[in-house]
Amino acid sequence: MPRNKARRTLTAAVVTGAIVLGSGLSGCGKTETTASLLADAKQYQQKGDTKAALIQLKNAVAKSPEDGEARLALGTFYLDNGDIVSAEKELRKAHELKVADERVLPGLGRATLGLGQPKKVLEDITPEAAKASADLSTLRGDAYLALSDAPHAKEAFDQALALKPGFGDALIGQARYAASQRDLDGASRLIEEAVAKNPNSPDVFMARGAMLNGQGKREEALAAFAQALKLNPNHRSAHIERASIEIGMKKFA
Repeated sequence: MPRNKARRTLTAAVVTGAIVLGSGLSGCGKTETTASLLADAKQYQQKGDTKAALIQLKNAVAKSPEDGEARLALGTFYLDNGDIVSAEKELRKAHELKVADERVLPGLGRATLGLGQPKKVLEDITPEAAKASADLSTLRGDAYLALSDAPHAKEAFDQALALKPGFGDALIGQARYAASQRDLDGASRLIEEAVAKNPNSPDVFMARGAMLNGQGKREEALAAFAQALKLNPNHRSAHIERASIEIGMKKFA
C-alpha cells in the first residue's frame, strides 16, 4: 500500500474510533439520572471515597435542583463532614421542597444549632413535630439550654427519654442540664450511662472527652476523643479537640 494511502487509512480509523468513543461517553452522560447519581454517591461513601461522593451529589443537585431527595442527601453529607453552613442551606431547601419532617428536621436542627440559632430551631421544630420523636425532642432541649431556659430543656429531654429510653443524645442533654444546675456528679453519671448504652456513638465519647478535659484529666480525655475517631474517622470536632489538648500538653508533633 502506498505510504500516503496508508496514512490516510490510519487517520480515518483514528477519527472513526474517536467518534465512536465520544458517542459512547455522550450516551453514558445522557443515561445518568438523579437517582443513579445518588446511588453512585452512596457507593462511593461506602468505599470511603468522600471526594467522589461529593462530586456525584453535587451533580445530582445540579441535574435536579428541585429534587428534595438530592438536597437531603447533599445536606446530610455536608453535615456528616463538618460543613455546617452548606448543610443548613441544603437541608433547609429540602425542607422547603416538602421532604418529610422526620427525615429532614433532625439534620436541619443540628445544623441550625451549630450556626448558633437556637430560636430558629424552636421555630422549625414545633412541639407538635417533636411529640413523637426522641431526636426532635432532644434538639428542642438543646435549643432551650442554649437560650438558658433550663426548665423547658429538662422537660424536652425527659420527653425524649420517655420516647426512647437510653437515647444517647438525650442523656448527654440531661448531663448538660445537670451541669447547668451545678450537679457535676449527676452530669458525670449521665454521661457514663450514655456511653454504656450507646457504645457505637461517637457523640457520647465526645461528651465524655469534654467532661474529662474539663476535669483536667487530659490523658483520659484524649482516649475518649480517640474512641470517637475510631467510630468516625472524619469527625472534625474530635480532631480539633485532640489537637487542642495536645498543644496544651506541648505535644506539638
